[in-house]
Amino acid sequence: MNKKFLSLIAAQVLATPAFGQGSNVVIYGTFNVDFENVERDGATAAGSAGNSLVASPTAANALNQGPRNRVSNNSSNIGFRGTEELGGGLKAIFQLESSVSIDTGGGNLASRNSNAGLTGAWGTVFYGLWDTPYKFITLRQDAFFGTGIGAGKTVIGSPGFGVIRTTQSGRVGVTGVPAVAGGAPIPGVFSTVAVSGAPDAAFDRRQGNSVQYWTPVWSGLSARLAYSANEQKSANEATPNINPYIGSAAVFYENGPLYAALAYDRHEDYFGLFGLTNNGLQGPSATNPGSRDSGYKAGIGYTFFGSTTLNVIAERLEYENDQSLAGAVTEYSRNAIYVSLLHKIGPGTIRASFSKASSGNCAINAGACSTAGLGVRHAVLGYSHTFSKRTAVYALYSYVDNDRLASYNFGFNPVEPAGVGSDPSGLAVGIRHTF
Repeated sequence: MNKKFLSLIAAQVLATPAFGQGSNVVIYGTFNVDFENVERDGATAAGSAGNSLVASPTAANALNQGPRNRVSNNSSNIGFRGTEELGGGLKAIFQLESSVSIDTGGGNLASRNSNAGLTGAWGTVFYGLWDTPYKFITLRQDAFFGTGIGAGKTVIGSPGFGVIRTTQSGRVGVTGVPAVAGGAPIPGVFSTVAVSGAPDAAFDRRQGNSVQYWTPVWSGLSARLAYSANEQKSANEATPNINPYIGSAAVFYENGPLYAALAYDRHEDYFGLFGLTNNGLQGPSATNPGSRDSGYKAGIGYTFFGSTTLNVIAERLEYENDQSLAGAVTEYSRNAIYVSLLHKIGPGTIRASFSKASSGNCAINAGACSTAGLGVRHAVLGYSHTFSKRTAVYALYSYVDNDRLASYNFGFNPVEPAGVGSDPSGLAVGIRHTF
């Protein structure tokens, strides 16, 4: 991020007369950075048997990474948020939030939750780039601030296969060098992949080109709806004729120590299977004209005696396409659970979480489909100490136990290079400051 540009924005926000009576602007932010020692080991040996979605590991992906030190930025940001009174209980709202790379410098303007809209007694509506309701409802249940190597999104919101949380404004797709048969390219099949379609399979999303509606709160109950527009819809004459869009909905309830939430996400024509398996038949083509990927999530949390909070999240992800060719994987689904526990002791908090995902199930045209070896377990234990309402320090240890063909990685700051079946782990000591 250009520092002079950011300073100019701040100066204008504070000095411009337009922000007068009936208007207000707040500058806010979070700086979260830690020192880590990370590694990954236990990769499945090259030549070992694969399954229907994962090919036999090769020397290129049967990789481990020895212990190394690093300084990591964990969702640090700076933002500007404001409202303007329009009369009759109606307000204009805006937010511009940008990433800040504390570890290396730089950042991207408006790369985080940013919007413009209206709010009133009837609720709130806005356009912009924002966390989907599906993602939002369980962020508060994450024991480790929803970021860093301890975040629950290592499993929740990810099907594995190297897929992590993402910020997108549409379908990414897969690009590369097409495979050739009989001197002609094979539609949807690549001999060399330049851009992976993995982000299209992610359900932990900050989604652009979106409109959201938030209801008012009724006795602790509220809901959010979101739609990310089909700006990438094919021309009428195109084959295949795809219509990519995302719909997201969530309802949540909060009453004293109790919190409960339900969410559903639908990704139409995002072809998430293309980001999961390498047999090359999951992309859009004349024989695969459409796809439907769905996420279902429920969360519940309860605080006992004002000091101990237990959270549970259950999730199911489903991927489906219309491929008619023999040998193509047409469906994959998996279930996952996340449990977190926080216990306050004076200014300190003991934090722990455990998540697990099944190997799942799949379907393949004209054959049996195997998902053996795709499960995972993720355990984190840590402690944070609060010096003030704005500043805390923390330490944690995070371990991901992949089955022999699984490729789950930290949802933030993954340990690379990725190795099939290898287990990322890390120790982190950091500081978090909000303003």
